[in-house]
Amino acid sequence: MTTQYITVDEAEMISKEVFDTAISAFMKFAKQHPTIEHQLAKIIVPFTIVRWKKFGFRCAGRACRKTVLGKEILWIEMNTNYLSSKDWKTFIVNTLIHELAHILAWNAARSWGHDKAWKAIARAMGDDGSRCHNYATPENKPARKQSPGRVRTDMKCPHCGKVYSLTPLMLKRTSVPGQYRCVCGTDTAKFIRP
Repeated sequence: MTTQYITVDEAEMISKEVFDTAISAFMKFAKQHPTIEHQLAKIIVPFTIVRWKKFGFRCAGRACRKTVLGKEILWIEMNTNYLSSKDWKTFIVNTLIHELAHILAWNAARSWGHDKAWKAIARAMGDDGSRCHNYATPENKPARKQSPGRVRTDMKCPHCGKVYSLTPLMLKRTSVPGQYRCVCGTDTAKFIRP
């Protein structure tokens, strides 16, 4: 069985159709929800730039924002690695809606994460509201080595006895007096090994 691949140009054309459909669904949703409807005047459905980039296999896409000379710039980056996957159609539609929901949630509620505002907008546009994807990775993907995991050190609060499992970086940071405290209020610099 051969897999049908798609070019970036073809993906951009599909993205525009998905974008228009998702925006229409969002506007219908916003009119039905009073908390968002009163903000519709200030919600700017941005002319969102979709950039196609090659980056890793964990991330299917990402919504990006930055401020340049007082002007906020928002864009979406889509991973070209998934264009050679057998799930490329699902990848384009779901990832674009997911990332567009981040941008609209930012414009509507200054929310930038996978919180209630994002989830409501994502679901209104046809996304399932999940945080992670499960797209089939392209057949030419190199096998990823399993990392041995982080080495952790257990440290105990001498006052309440709570044990914390710390990574080397966390261990280094907690050894600085006054920087962090246990839930009971004891300075983490006083922690001991159990």
